[in-house]
Amino acid sequence: MLDTNMVYLAASKRWLKDYKLEQEDVIGHCHYDIFPEIGDDWKKDHQECLNGKINICDEAPFLRADGTTQWIYWDVRPWYNSKGEIGGLLMHTGDITEQKEKELKKKRVESILNDTSEIARISTWEINLSTQELLWNKMAYEIYEVADDFRPTVDAALEFFKYDEDRQAAKIAIQNAIDYGSAVDMDVELITAKGNTIWVKILGKVESISGVPTRFYGILQDVSSFRLTEQRLNKAYKELEAIFNSKSIAVISTDKDGVINRFNSGAEKMLGYSAMEMIGFKKPEIYL
Repeated sequence: MLDTNMVYLAASKRWLKDYKLEQEDVIGHCHYDIFPEIGDDWKKDHQECLNGKINICDEAPFLRADGTTQWIYWDVRPWYNSKGEIGGLLMHTGDITEQKEKELKKKRVESILNDTSEIARISTWEINLSTQELLWNKMAYEIYEVADDFRPTVDAALEFFKYDEDRQAAKIAIQNAIDYGSAVDMDVELITAKGNTIWVKILGKVESISGVPTRFYGILQDVSSFRLTEQRLNKAYKELEAIFNSKSIAVISTDKDGVINRFNSGAEKMLGYSAMEMIGFKKPEIYL
């Protein structure tokens, strides 16, 4: 409670605790002396309240003089004397810093997860085992290349599988997860709604309450780029192996000390030495 000069007439114990003023005697002191960090915008709001306005805010950051940020809500309104004149202000505030920090932390984590999902093309899914309802996040719609109004079901999702054997394996894996609590880990090919063939990794597990399975949830990741890279590496490796095993091309390599560590059949044929007598023992000088 303050007078028209913003001087304290009374303050609750909770007010003093919230603003760390337990060791100070605020009565008789100006509000702005107690809180020098209060800016002109708040002072303007206080003057409007002294003219009869009521100011209510659900949450706002209060940057303290020590550099910390305190989140508060408030209700500021004038009080009137027996003559009906404004005698000052009544301030009711609450410290919601802990609650707000948890909320902000949750939002930061969600933002990081969303960014990670976008970069790694990871979607989340969930099946309500009571209703068999399937829920997807936004990334799943992108991976399956379906319209935003598409309503996914378990059977509809399985129809995107390229091969029937993968479809049957998925059904068995889901049932085993429900019956025995086993995890699902599958790599399958899908044909998207737009006809594109992609590789996805599916991970899932069951959540039970009092031993009763209630929820089946997990992630689905588009791993097509990894698969394509793997296929290219395998192709390159096979081509290199074909070259190395060729009898018409000599392939010889050495370690950092110059000792031969590869000597293919083409080199054996061309130079007359066997790989057994060369690898790990000789240097190229022997045949130069």
